[in-house]
Amino acid sequence: MIVVLVVLVVLLGVAVIVLGLRLASGSRDRDRVGSGLEALRENVRLLDERVHTLTPKVGSVEKIAEEIRGALYSPNRRGAWGEQLLTRVMETSGLREGHEYELHPRVSVAGGYLQPDVVVLMPKGIRVVIDSKWQWDSFERAQRTDTDEDAKPHLEHLAKTLLARAEELGKKDYSAAVGGSPRFVLMFVPADPIIDEAMRVRPKLWEEAWRNHNVLIATPGTLLAFLRTVALAWQEHEINEQAHQIADLGKELFDRLRTFSERLQEIGKGLNRAVEAYNTSTNSFRRKVMPQARRFQELGAVARTEQLAEPERVQDVLPQTQPEQ
Repeated sequence: MIVVLVVLVVLLGVAVIVLGLRLASGSRDRDRVGSGLEALRENVRLLDERVHTLTPKVGSVEKIAEEIRGALYSPNRRGAWGEQLLTRVMETSGLREGHEYELHPRVSVAGGYLQPDVVVLMPKGIRVVIDSKWQWDSFERAQRTDTDEDAKPHLEHLAKTLLARAEELGKKDYSAAVGGSPRFVLMFVPADPIIDEAMRVRPKLWEEAWRNHNVLIATPGTLLAFLRTVALAWQEHEINEQAHQIADLGKELFDRLRTFSERLQEIGKGLNRAVEAYNTSTNSFRRKVMPQARRFQELGAVARTEQLAEPERVQDVLPQTQPEQ
């Protein structure tokens, strides 16, 4: 950017000088030459200020570029960058750490432990291991070549290295160490172009990793698609769990209603028996008690104005019916 500004200043200066020489052919145009030179000085001043403003920014950009370059060329920092990208993909998928996946869990094995980058937790206790393995050097060297022929040996080395990483993962036998793990591992490569370039010279790279080592090579795009499928599986699992809970609640409610209905039936039967006993008593009262009471009145033992209330018969209740099935 700074070089471009300097070139513009030079070109502008040359243009003004040429214009000045042409105008200087007549003395009456000298004032116009002076005005042009003054404009040039002002433009140079403004451009100089702009250069001073951009200089720190350019230095900052160069520093960032150098940090990125260092991260890609340093094995340790490159690995950390790959793991950070893997973590970012996990977060983007909608899965939750500690619920649907675990970061860097330790898995005990004979003689030590294994520590994959991620273990994805799926319904029914299934666990899928993801490990970040990739190769940058050969890919970068291939990109700096001018022809396909020059790039070919670097890409062949890239493909060979990726298969070696797949073999390394396959030998760890995560399926035996991680409970519920299927017989495969996802090998995360954090850049689609790396796989695309490697498969240019070894088209069956993905198939070889799968058939020979039970390793599925996954780029950010394919891994995100897999994780979204896992998220949908969890949603369906939760819906099924809720359906089972609703069914259990419905069964419990039905059982309680049946018990309540049976108790109501018993209460109804008790009421029927009480009504029958009451009506029987009122009939006996009319036949045996009321005639004697009237004789008291007829004999003048009690005033005729005093009346003995005669109990009324209660309407018979409806017969009991069995509840519908």
